[in-house]
Amino acid sequence: MKLIKDYKLNIDDFPKAQTLTMKKCARYYLYYHLKFEPNEPEYMALPQIEDMFSGYGTLMRALVEDLLHFGLTVEAKGIS
Repeated sequence: MKLIKDYKLNIDDFPKAQTLTMKKCARYYLYYHLKFEPNEPEYMALPQIEDMFSGYGTLMRALVEDLLHFGLTVEAKGIS
């Protein structure tokens, strides 16, 4: 990703890098859901994350995949 940015290339020309970046983004926000308790200020509820990702199918798919990976099947089914 850094090379794409440094050489001012178009990210759309690199779909694999784009997908990996989106997955990394989904994991970043999911971390704040899994790591912290709801009473902690860093905590992010799944509906909040889902609202941020709405309209971005790749991000939503990455979120569902990660939820399934962590065994959170019920939460993954709730993502629309």
